[in-house]
Amino acid sequence: MKKNKKIFLLISAIIIISLSLIFKYKTNNEKVKTPKLDEISSITFIRVINDRGVEKREVYKKSHINKFLNIIKDSEKTKKISISNFPDKEEFIIVTFKIKDGGFIISSIYEENNSIYFEQAFNDIFKLNYNDNLYLLLDNISQENNKEDISVNIEELLDSDF
Repeated sequence: MKKNKKIFLLISAIIIISLSLIFKYKTNNEKVKTPKLDEISSITFIRVINDRGVEKREVYKKSHINKFLNIIKDSEKTKKISISNFPDKEEFIIVTFKIKDGGFIISSIYEENNSIYFEQAFNDIFKLNYNDNLYLLLDNISQENNKEDISVNIEELLDSDF
C-alpha cells in the first residue's frame, strides 16, 4: 500500500509540475518580446509609403524609449502571424531597436481598421491598446523634434545601418 501511495504522489507531482510549466510557457508566449531598456541605445522610426522610406525619426532619450516600450508591452497578441520582414501595407512604420552590444532588432507598426498593430518580423502581431492614430503615437514618443525627410527604397533600408 505504501508503495502505491508513493507512486501516486510521484505521478501527481510530475503532472502538477508539467501543467505549471505548460501554463508558464503559454502565458509568456502571449506577451510581446522586446529588448530591455538598458540594452537599447536608440530607436529609429522610418515611415514607409509604397515601399519607400519617406520620413525618419530617432529617439535617444531613455524616458522616450521607455514610453514606447510601455506602449507596446501593453498590447494583446492577435491570432495573426507575421510571414515577412514587413507588413503587406501601403503605409507602415519600420521600428528599429539599436542594441548597445551591436546589431538591430527590426519590427513594424501599422494601422488597420482604426487599430494600431505592432508586428515582429516572422513572429507575432500584437494589437496596441492605444487610442490615438499612428502619427500621434510617434509625436508622443519622439518629442526630440528630429524628423528627417528621406527618400530611400525599402530594400536599401535593409542594407543600411539605420
